[in-house]
Amino acid sequence: MTRLGAGVPLVAPLGWEMVPPAAVGAPGLALLAIREGATTSGFTPTMSVALHDDVDAEAVARIGSETVRRLDAREQDVRIRRREAIGSGRTEGLAQELRLTTWIDGHPVEVVQLLVVLVLAAPESGRLVAWGVTASAAVQDLGEVLPDVEAFVAGLGSRPAPAAD
Repeated sequence: MTRLGAGVPLVAPLGWEMVPPAAVGAPGLALLAIREGATTSGFTPTMSVALHDDVDAEAVARIGSETVRRLDAREQDVRIRRREAIGSGRTEGLAQELRLTTWIDGHPVEVVQLLVVLVLAAPESGRLVAWGVTASAAVQDLGEVLPDVEAFVAGLGSRPAPAAD
């Protein structure tokens, strides 16, 4: 379990293994989890959570665009399949679906990356913070992991926002 500001616990879904983000060169993540054995392609499904403090109205679009830019710099054929505003009231954000090609053992694998950004007001300060949940899986494995990702994101939307430091 990982805890964010104000002691908000993050727990990977059942069947997912927590990985220390710093161990894979991603120290800015609040959570990184993998799902071994849920693949037919050799691409291990991943789920990560990042917390963005003190966001403004344009931050959600920037987070989505930055994700595309980072992937485009290291993967092939990165394309946006869907990008839309989500939520209403106290939970608003962005849902983005990307497709890209990566190479595993000399073979191309088509990967889906889902990004959900949820913006919430921190209870103590009222400042806006954003949870960024990213999940990646080979196209043929997405159906196996999608229910876990959807349940995890739904759980975040029902939590109080962490305190913005």
